[in-house]
Amino acid sequence: DMLSQVFHNLLLNAKQATETNDSALIIVQLQTENDKVKIQIQDNGVGIASEQQEQIFTPYFTTKSSGSGIGLSVVKQIIEKHNGKVRFKSALGEGTTFFIELNLARNRA
Repeated sequence: DMLSQVFHNLLLNAKQATETNDSALIIVQLQTENDKVKIQIQDNGVGIASEQQEQIFTPYFTTKSSGSGIGLSVVKQIIEKHNGKVRFKSALGEGTTFFIELNLARNRA
């Protein structure tokens, strides 16, 4: 349920970021590598200004005119609770890509 919240938050942000783009594109990629799963969620939306990027995971920080500003903070908390990592890259006017890396649980006999 917690990981569902992560994907809901990231996909909602991507949808909102591309609302004014006539050629909106959201790409979700999943890759397994050794004992890890890597997930990318990329959009071609408005992007995040460089001066705001350091604050993006701060609770109650938002770049939107509405919203609570807790979505990305929750994403980071959940991913870290699952011993994973989350990062992003963004360029204003070009879009944003979030990268999530989680360890795969493996049963060893």
